[in-house]
Amino acid sequence: MFGQTIKNFHINLNARDDRATYSGGDLVSGQVSFDLAKPSAINSVTLALKGRARVAWSTGSRKHRRHHSATVEYFNFKQVIMSKGDGEDVRITCEFSNASSRAATAKAHLVQSQVVYTLNRISSSTLTQRLASQAGDVVLPYSSDVHSELTLTLPSNLPFTISNCAIMDVSYLIEVNLSVKYSRDLTVLCPIDICDLLSYDVAPPPGVSYASRS
Repeated sequence: MFGQTIKNFHINLNARDDRATYSGGDLVSGQVSFDLAKPSAINSVTLALKGRARVAWSTGSRKHRRHHSATVEYFNFKQVIMSKGDGEDVRITCEFSNASSRAATAKAHLVQSQVVYTLNRISSSTLTQRLASQAGDVVLPYSSDVHSELTLTLPSNLPFTISNCAIMDVSYLIEVNLSVKYSRDLTVLCPIDICDLLSYDVAPPPGVSYASRS
């Protein structure tokens, strides 16, 4: 079925050096590409990654020959990298007071943080990026108790939150700030989890909100 529908399938990794090798703590990035051999309906594309190390050797000879081996699994997970459908809207309700003489603008951002570690977590590499932003209404000078509502649309292909992997963390937060010209922004951070909501049958921990992605 795969061969009849997909052709020219390639996984290309971005080489870090001339030998195309990676070390503990390196961020592995690349591209997945393919062509459709015929018109097809695709609901999602899932990337499965496995990382293992294996050693094997033999001792003795003939009747006394013994074989030895060991295997260590470093990671084994699947991730949806493309899904059909639009992203979910997150509605943010705020109340602002602006005691300054300048107008202020409310803004909301979805921030993703990716952290990769060596197995013992001595070394790490972090990538933080804003994936979505939305500006709200202007808050006039010398105003108080101003009600403002912002709608932030989450991208439809967001990777899920990862918090139980020995070598990788993926986390999200919604950053809301009030920007006043020539002044430092006032910022509130709200952690959220991107997940399949059906897999959660318990309430979220304090300070964390769940955002489902279908």
